Amino acid sequence: MKFFDNNATTPMLSESKTAWLQVQDGFWANLSAPYQQGVAVRRKLVAKREEFAKILKIDANRLVFTSGATESNNGIIRYFSTTGADVGKSKEMGYLSTDHSSVVNSTQALFGDRANVVVVNHDGVVQLDKLEKMLTKGVVSLFSMSLVNHETGTIQPWKAVLDMCHLNNVRLHCDITQCLGKFSLEGFSEIDFLSGSAHKFGGPKGVGFAVIPSDIDNICFQEGGGQEGGRRSGTEDVSSIYAMVTALDVSESVRKGHVEELEEGRSMFETCLKAKIKGIHIVSEGVDRIWNTSMLVMPKFENVIWMSQLEKKGFIVSFGSACGSLRSEGSSVLEAMGFSLDERTRSIRVSSSLYTSLSDWTLLAEAIVKTFCELEESELKSKSRLTQVIEI
Repeated sequence: MKFFDNNATTPMLSESKTAWLQVQDGFWANLSAPYQQGVAVRRKLVAKREEFAKILKIDANRLVFTSGATESNNGIIRYFSTTGADVGKSKEMGYLSTDHSSVVNSTQALFGDRANVVVVNHDGVVQLDKLEKMLTKGVVSLFSMSLVNHETGTIQPWKAVLDMCHLNNVRLHCDITQCLGKFSLEGFSEIDFLSGSAHKFGGPKGVGFAVIPSDIDNICFQEGGGQEGGRRSGTEDVSSIYAMVTALDVSESVRKGHVEELEEGRSMFETCLKAKIKGIHIVSEGVDRIWNTSMLVMPKFENVIWMSQLEKKGFIVSFGSACGSLRSEGSSVLEAMGFSLDERTRSIRVSSSLYTSLSDWTLLAEAIVKTFCELEESELKSKSRLTQVIEI
């Protein structure tokens, strides 16, 4: 089975599994305990925090280990809804209309009518003039956006957004979950808040991180025993943290060694589909996208049919975010970009991994073309039978 839903999750890398087992077997003691076994685990965590911070190019004291991006996003947004607003500003917040549900839903729940949504254009890119208008009101303390969209792969102009936010004394939060292991992390240290999940780049589920500014010392994701410097209570899952850091280290090494091949696969795939399927639409084709993602609006047939037929041929694809797959209205991202309900029900998302070969891309393209021909043939036969029945 060829797996093309890596934006939803990825299988654990063998190196990540090995790291998890080694720590689980040899360093299983509670790191908050005062005896030597606990101290040894604590030292392991300190070392791994430094290593992870080095990969992210940040100071280690900014790093908080969490259960994943959903917790991190909620914690950051909750902080700004209560104690985090700058003096002299109303506690308002802005977010991008195409953001992940963990940002959109928590912002709406915690801020209510103090939440400001910034719209995107038809390619899914933030409209900077709309953002500037919101920021210059002088009442917003935080703006949040996913740096790379989880459905379309659109890369936001984060440097321009960061400059605009800081010019107006507004903090910027970026969920970088879809960047990790796929995209250069250069310059990300300038962003005020970051969040991410390990299972998107070959690590285990249930572990992730938040990066907070060095000048903020009163943020607390959850109360309890005061772990993570008092910022996130709960005994740290050192095995999973080790596995996460290992996964990102390996992924970064693989990515840097295969940049051209990684970019070639998706390009070849889309070129083939456009040549053989009339009326197909590649979402966000004309703007910067991450190399692994292709969101397709098919000319005919619902996405559940596409997904089922492709799975029978040995290919796993999706029709958007796994977290929002049960929405009857279809993709909320495409809706925010202006796509109709009919178009949304014909959309499928393809997302590869660092280990997807050019051959895999080619085979998927051929399977999609073959499926389209089969579905059209079946449709024609059904229409022909219906015509015969009517004539009788």
